[in-house]
Amino acid sequence: MKEKSRVNDIFVICYSFLIFNIAFTSILPKVVVNAITLITFTITMLLTIRTITFIFNDIIGLPFMLFLCYILLTVLSTHFNKGGFFSTGATSSTINYIMILITIFLGIIIISAFGKLKSFLLVIFFVELAYCLLNDITFLPNYRAFIASQAYLLNGKFQVAYAHLDLLALYFANIYAKNLKMKKKILYSLIILALIVNLLVNCITGIVGLLLFIIFYFFCSKKLLRQPLFWLVIFIICSSVPFVYQYIIDSTFYQNFVIGSLNRGLTMTGRMNIYKAVPYLMYNHWHWGYGYGTSYAVVNGLISMPNMQNGFMELVVQVGLITTTFFILFVLAVIKSVRFEKNIITLPFLCLVYVYTILSSFEITFSITFFFICMIIYVLSRKGMERNDSLNG
Repeated sequence: MKEKSRVNDIFVICYSFLIFNIAFTSILPKVVVNAITLITFTITMLLTIRTITFIFNDIIGLPFMLFLCYILLTVLSTHFNKGGFFSTGATSSTINYIMILITIFLGIIIISAFGKLKSFLLVIFFVELAYCLLNDITFLPNYRAFIASQAYLLNGKFQVAYAHLDLLALYFANIYAKNLKMKKKILYSLIILALIVNLLVNCITGIVGLLLFIIFYFFCSKKLLRQPLFWLVIFIICSSVPFVYQYIIDSTFYQNFVIGSLNRGLTMTGRMNIYKAVPYLMYNHWHWGYGYGTSYAVVNGLISMPNMQNGFMELVVQVGLITTTFFILFVLAVIKSVRFEKNIITLPFLCLVYVYTILSSFEITFSITFFFICMIIYVLSRKGMERNDSLNG
């Protein structure tokens, strides 16, 4: 019996490691991550057969159904744009994207079915910690060279910043999961490390994200955080940036603080030029976008910019307003499912949802990691940490 339990624990550790590398920013080569995606997807499909009853009886709810609708509509978006000028590579990108999302959601559900979410969160935390430390150890001694090349182990400076932010949230989650007393030395160390790294890589977005997380976690009402309407209001405000940018740059706050104190340009690092081109970019493509994975080709090809610099518009460019609407409904349903009285562990993840939503005003934050955060919130809110003994016999 002990031997079987040990084997199960080893499997959970390995499986959690695989899921991490497709859900978060990995330091592994892209070809290795692609191989991990195929392996993890195959394992997940096989395990789904064993846990299918648990999934249908205990997990399927409105968020799960909206998630499936989002996936289906993403596929349709790519299909409707097939043969278009910018559609090269969209099919393979869509398949890979869908495989990852399905693997992550079902993977979390499967781990929950076997009562191993505590182990899962612990592994995720330590892998993130290891990756952050490896990145920082190689970066800090030669930070000027890394800043010039922007070639960090964790990819770009935004990925470096987000990884340290995720690490902080995962620390809080594990404290709750293990019912441990928070160690202030560890907490302050993680915050200071994140702040130093953000300053050195010159990532104002990362600093803002860190401050927002602290505000939401320590000072914001928990009751307010689990109100879908509260998130929707924030989302609408942040999504409207491309359409009200002129009012933003003319505001006293932007003129005095952003330009004066932060020494940022009047065009918001070129964002104003991108937002001006929105009507031109989206002509005849508002409903279905250009297809998933086409953002760089479209934006760079038409206005010589890397992306839309806004989370909402990045989604619309790729999958259109119809699919994006189901993404919004999915997040609203996830927040609606939160019950802190049942599982306070969802709090740090919920704070991340709000942080990344606000950062989406000027950055691309509705990533696969964002979906992972929503998925773990939903599964934890739905089933908590309880174990399904029928699957462990």
